[in-house]
Amino acid sequence: MKKILTLILFALTGCQIVPTSPDYAQNQLGDLFDNSGSDYVSELTTDPDGFVRFPGEPTRESKDYYIIEDICGQFTAEFIEGITGREVVNAENPLSDTNIYTCHYTFAGEDSAGLLLVLDYLSIENQKKGQEMMDRTTKEEPSIPMRNMVAYQEDGNINTIYLILDDNKFITVHRGSGSKLSNEDVLGYAVKIAQKIKNYK
Repeated sequence: MKKILTLILFALTGCQIVPTSPDYAQNQLGDLFDNSGSDYVSELTTDPDGFVRFPGEPTRESKDYYIIEDICGQFTAEFIEGITGREVVNAENPLSDTNIYTCHYTFAGEDSAGLLLVLDYLSIENQKKGQEMMDRTTKEEPSIPMRNMVAYQEDGNINTIYLILDDNKFITVHRGSGSKLSNEDVLGYAVKIAQKIKNYK
């Protein structure tokens, strides 16, 4: 419970939270929401695989779960280790002082991030046009259990995998520069991520 409350405070405030007592964290959440017993707080859960479920904001009537802008806080290192079978030695957003919502995961034995997840609020149709203007082929991969678009380079390598939440919101899955991941690796990871978030918004 303490870990979950700390994650909520971090996601809402963007501040570094010093671990403290659950009572203190609960009091702070009460101040943030003016209702410490709201469904928003009580429904947040961490799955056994490490993925953190954030329900809709208190101002929304919907109780659907949402992908939030704290990618590292939701797609935790533990979750990524589970879907990749690789030890994650670092998970960070190196662009945290910008409006780029990403998490870079560095695997054991690698000097830089091997896998990148990015949340964007952009038109997926414009993304398709942009990829095709760069002579890349786009198609939907049937193995991914949600709406998706995969952009392939002329050499056959995957450039970007789009997991589409709606027409103007998506998560992209990328290899880091210098990554040793194969097409099969990155596509397989995208399939597992999609299995987790296919009903998210």
